[in-house]
Amino acid sequence: MALDLHYLAPLSKGSGVDSGAGVAVRIGQRFRPAPWVVTPELALAYDSFGGLAEARAYRGLAGLRLGYDFPALRPGLFAHGGVARVTYSPLLSPGADHTSFTYDLGAFLDVTLLPLVNVGAHLGYNQALKKGSNSGTGLKWLALGLHAEIVF
Repeated sequence: MALDLHYLAPLSKGSGVDSGAGVAVRIGQRFRPAPWVVTPELALAYDSFGGLAEARAYRGLAGLRLGYDFPALRPGLFAHGGVARVTYSPLLSPGADHTSFTYDLGAFLDVTLLPLVNVGAHLGYNQALKKGSNSGTGLKWLALGLHAEIVF
């Protein structure tokens, strides 16, 4: 189980979306084919942006984390895909709310504090596609944050 807290930096310029904050909870099963650590996982995320658009993204994701085990350190990569519900201020963007495909890609560095507790930092690229779009448009942002994991 893990908890992520992150700062959000929007990449969608000119959309009325400013920086914000987000939180995610993750749960998964860890496999350890040494020296790798493979974790298929499910995540629920909430991202809130400032600015006139007052964008909010509610996301359900499934994906994979792949780390390389060093003593007390674990660098790695992650990727998730899923469904997002994106809402905007009804005054600025009436009718812009939508449900669409979302994904994230990123890197992390974990530090083992105790045998069952890991803390770390992550940087990820996130996108929620625009309503009815299969192209690269939509809400895009970077998430930079910290996380803590409890390993059972």
